[in-house]
Amino acid sequence: MVPVSENSAVIEKRYKALGGNIRVIIKAGVGHHPHSLKNPKPIVDFVLAHMIPGRKTK
Repeated sequence: MVPVSENSAVIEKRYKALGGNIRVIIKAGVGHHPHSLKNPKPIVDFVLAHMIPGRKTK
């Protein structure tokens, strides 16, 4: 298991300290797996909002 306090929480705190905007989604009662959400819309929205127009993926 990957403790939130030693991983995601550290990244969130550092990112905010540098002026970044971050949203951490923690699934209650779930350990490290499964990674997916029942509704993946927040993740899909994030990816689409941060894509570089015209950039092709490999």
